[in-house]
Amino acid sequence: MVTGFVMAAVASLAIVIMMSGALASIVDNPIAIIVLGAIMIFLVAVPAAIGSGVAWAAYRPGGPNSIGIWISMIWNLLLLGAVVLLLIINALN
Repeated sequence: MVTGFVMAAVASLAIVIMMSGALASIVDNPIAIIVLGAIMIFLVAVPAAIGSGVAWAAYRPGGPNSIGIWISMIWNLLLLGAVVLLLIINALN
C-alpha cells in the first residue's frame, strides 16, 4: 500500500511539473514534443500503472480493505487516465 502512495506522489509531482508550463519554452520544436511525450509516459504513466497494480494486489475481495488501498488505487487510475487523455489530445492536435 505504501508503494502505491509513493508511486502516486511521483506521478502527481511529474504531472504537475508538466502541466505547470515549466517546459513550455521548448514546445516550439517538434522533436521536443515527442521527447515530452516520452518523458510523460516514463515519469507519469509507468509509476501510475505500477502504483495501480500494487494497490490492486493489496485489495482483498470480500475482506476488510483499508481506505488507503482505495485512495491509492483510485488516484493512480485517475493519473493514468489523465495521461491517456493528454496523449489522445496530443495525437489529435
